[in-house]
Amino acid sequence: MITLEMLTSLIDEYKHKEATFSSELDAKTIALMQLESKVTLCFLEHVTTAFKSGISPENVCLSLKGYFSARWDALKNTNIAYPRHPFLPINQLCLKIAEKIADANEAVVKILMPTVIDLCRGSYSLKSETEESGHFAVEQFILDETGTYLIPVAEIFEVGKGNTNLIFPDFQPPPAQVQYQLNSKDLARVKTIAGKPCKQYMQALMQQHASHYDNHSVGFAIKELAMHLKKASVSDAGTELSVNLVLCEDAIKSFYDLWRKLPVETIRKINQYRIKHYGNPDYSLESYFLALFVRHPDCTLTEEESAKQKAENIFPCAQQISDYLNEFLIQNKELYDLIIEPGEHKSANRTVQMNSLYEAAIVALTQRGQTLEADDKELSAFPKKLMRHFKVFKDLASTGDLWAHHIHNFHALSLLANTEDFPLREVFSKLQNVPFPSDKETFLDFLKVFARKNPEQIIALISPYQDLLSQRHYKYLLNMGILSETSVASLRKMIVQEFTSKRGSLDEFYQNYSFWKDEDEVQSLLLDTSASFLHETVQDRGTLCSSLLSQTHLRAFHKVFEHFASQVNSKKEFFVCWQLIPQAEHERYLNAISFESFIKSLSELKEITDSLVSGKYCHLILKQLNAAKLNCSEEEFDLFMQSQLDRPIRSSTLRNEIKKMLCIYMTRQQVTSPNSLHGSRKAIVSALSAQLEDPDTTDDEFIDQLKEAKKSIMREYGFSGSCNKGSMLYRLIEQTLQPYEKPKASASNSIPLTSSSFFAPRRRESDNVVPPAAGHDVSF
Repeated sequence: MITLEMLTSLIDEYKHKEATFSSELDAKTIALMQLESKVTLCFLEHVTTAFKSGISPENVCLSLKGYFSARWDALKNTNIAYPRHPFLPINQLCLKIAEKIADANEAVVKILMPTVIDLCRGSYSLKSETEESGHFAVEQFILDETGTYLIPVAEIFEVGKGNTNLIFPDFQPPPAQVQYQLNSKDLARVKTIAGKPCKQYMQALMQQHASHYDNHSVGFAIKELAMHLKKASVSDAGTELSVNLVLCEDAIKSFYDLWRKLPVETIRKINQYRIKHYGNPDYSLESYFLALFVRHPDCTLTEEESAKQKAENIFPCAQQISDYLNEFLIQNKELYDLIIEPGEHKSANRTVQMNSLYEAAIVALTQRGQTLEADDKELSAFPKKLMRHFKVFKDLASTGDLWAHHIHNFHALSLLANTEDFPLREVFSKLQNVPFPSDKETFLDFLKVFARKNPEQIIALISPYQDLLSQRHYKYLLNMGILSETSVASLRKMIVQEFTSKRGSLDEFYQNYSFWKDEDEVQSLLLDTSASFLHETVQDRGTLCSSLLSQTHLRAFHKVFEHFASQVNSKKEFFVCWQLIPQAEHERYLNAISFESFIKSLSELKEITDSLVSGKYCHLILKQLNAAKLNCSEEEFDLFMQSQLDRPIRSSTLRNEIKKMLCIYMTRQQVTSPNSLHGSRKAIVSALSAQLEDPDTTDDEFIDQLKEAKKSIMREYGFSGSCNKGSMLYRLIEQTLQPYEKPKASASNSIPLTSSSFFAPRRRESDNVVPPAAGHDVSF
């Protein structure tokens, strides 16, 4: 367990140490690396302040481990990751702290690099085999190509002195004794990890390993070259020869030196060999050697060799050339009988000073600088990754009296990250003086308090920390009702941005999209940004429109039509959507449908038009179709068109007038006779109410019903003409019908249709009043 004194002492020890970086890096990249050191140091110093303020050592350890995990996630693919720059002061500081906060059975490497699984060989305890007295010597390790297994470089150097078979599988008959699971790239990185001393030592180990199997023949030299080419090939290393020359350049140069020292007679004899039924039978071994030599910067060709190489132009594939060389050896075993004279190749009597080379390699390893193996593009994103780390945010702010301190932390981080959002800095400055109740511990609690105090600055506050917000946070802010229109618009854009980046699978999309069903503006934006995703992801796009309509706010229906109505491709789907859409949206829906995609005959067209509520809707469909698209004659199409043109177009004007009339009548009845309604009046009101509920009722049918109602009332009064004075309902019907009847010779005595004209004292109708029939309630 770490103490405040330990933490302070370690920070003081490392914070002024100068960081050195590779001379091959540009100034911008170095500046970002230096910035990361400042951000991490700033965090650690503020942890000491929190430590002094009363946070327990246990919570300090949790905060530190959480930050180290976030730091590794941000930097693992950069050239300042621990294995690539082990002696960077900030890396050493994090290492020393991790060693102090590690539990008894917890490996330090798992705190610093949580993605590491194990060593690249069998092990019984990662902690025991990577630490000595609690110290993890990170400079002695690198990561394998996958980034998940540790390669113990110093251990490999030591093991190689005793038994190279444990490192190199080359030349070994199966099963090989190899102890370390390393591919060609991994071995190449071990070789170059600490400069020239490591390279010389690894080359010496390889030579020593080969000498155990080498009979000093031309055949063995060719076999060794083919083996290294195989390691550089696509099948083994994953790249072409021209890209991965580093994996075989030493082998090519070594063979080139041998080739140049061979006697002319030996070369002439070698060039006589050919392979049958494999590759080009005209190419000699020299043809393939030249294809390799020409691509090595230190191998020069004569004019004659250069001309030969250009004429043959062998494709430079390491895998293919390796296969050809091996086939030469299989078909021409005599090559193993061509012994190389001492001095022409590797001298069998040469003594390699392995101990001195080993010691030099170990020294270089323990003093190695920065190695450039990764792409530093992710460096520009690391400040946000670290600043958004919710665990740090919550741990440091878990107590009420630390709110101001916590805000200061993030204020400092925003300044270090060169945040250009000036309002954000103002926000943090104000927050340091805002008292927060001690029971406010969660981020949502924090947002609630802050939003009420500074609603105009809420967007500036949360913009850098969108990863902290859930949909619940966003909805709370939208529903507060105190944000300006500009802030609400910005908040909606943030919601869409986060939604788009995290939508994942189709099921997740529908789940999150449905969450915003009460926010039409949000759903409209989501549909705009997710249209292409849905078109690409949904297999049955014909049902996409109905699936979305069932989860969409009414005022966002037009966006569904805009993006997906054209995908409706069956009568079934058309009617499913039709039932989900209110009447006010029917016309917009019809205009967005591509009817020609699923209406192929007059019978199919009639099936749809007969189901529509208005002749106007039929006309909208007919605009898209013609005789050719319906596979009928022009005469048949014209006849059908005429039948639809003769079909009355239902308007909403008369329907609304009847609603208004019945509303006035029922209101008057409630005032004058609340408990009575004449039986015949009940029948009239019920009949009109039933027609209003039927969307297929035409204006002509309404007019016929109104005229029949007039006649019914007139029959009660014996056609004496007194019904105009005695019946309020008669007067209302007559005034409603007036615009739809031919003008009379004499002026009308009707009273204007206003609600006030029916509240003057009048003779009360003597009819018994009963409520409207069940199922025909008039409620407007």
